[in-house]
Amino acid sequence: YLSIVLFIFGLHLLPIPVTYVLPEQAVFGSAVSAFLIVSLTVLMIKLTSSEQFLRLKTMEIHEVEIEPGVKIINSEEYKMIKEKLKDAPVLAFVRTLNNIPETWTYYFVTTATKESKVEAISPMNLERMTELSYKYLKAMEEAGGRGVILIDCLEYLVMYNEFRSVIKFLNKLKDFVVNHKGTLILVAERDAFEDQQWALLTRLLEESKE
Repeated sequence: YLSIVLFIFGLHLLPIPVTYVLPEQAVFGSAVSAFLIVSLTVLMIKLTSSEQFLRLKTMEIHEVEIEPGVKIINSEEYKMIKEKLKDAPVLAFVRTLNNIPETWTYYFVTTATKESKVEAISPMNLERMTELSYKYLKAMEEAGGRGVILIDCLEYLVMYNEFRSVIKFLNKLKDFVVNHKGTLILVAERDAFEDQQWALLTRLLEESKE
């Protein structure tokens, strides 16, 4: 939408010498200019604000009883964590949509993003996940709370990206949660990864404690 409005605004500027020479068109030209300027302002505000996390500012944020840093858990532990954090405003990237707490902001990770009936994101769009995570942690900090990011699609990310790219992505998230005193929870099964891959994943956990 922003590019469309900018294009129209550019076209509108072309006839300005004529528009303001003719008195009968001056009012119309001014009105169009005002409308386009307001439209651009609104779109820029939407781009620069964390719109999807604005509700955090109006929520009563309870202290999350979970250690800051990085945690790696299996699917059974995930069930317990989900119950423990059911009232917390968690940011989650998931592959299954069963029993997700209402307080969570979640994104369904799928290659069929256009067909999804819920907020969806491609497993290859690690940049978007990084952006959302940063905005969320910042919004939580401004609201007086500590953010919790949960990734329940790690194997799926590895399927569609080089493992090195996934590790770089996770390292960025680790740095974010450390700087904002938040928590990054990775749901992963040991058997799904090679020894070297698992060693790199567990290193994230150790580095977050340093």
